Amino acid sequence: MKMHSRRQVISKALFNSLKLLAVASGASHLLSSAVQAELFGSVPEDMPDGRSIYRLSGQVWVDGVIATFDTFVGAESSIVTGD
Repeated sequence: MKMHSRRQVISKALFNSLKLLAVASGASHLLSSAVQAELFGSVPEDMPDGRSIYRLSGQVWVDGVIATFDTFVGAESSIVTGD
């Protein structure tokens, strides 16, 4: 098991608290793109028309069919992940 320094633990706790505060207050839309990327992860570029999947990792099924980047994911689609 990896031991973290007290500084790392406190820094991560503060960072996560800021994320939670921004989301809970509904203020995340007021933050600049750069700040949002820092808090929530990288901001993806706009996807081309007709694309529903930004990234795939592992096995993913959409409506019972193995997903590819060309798979359409609709509002009522069923998504399953796993082995």
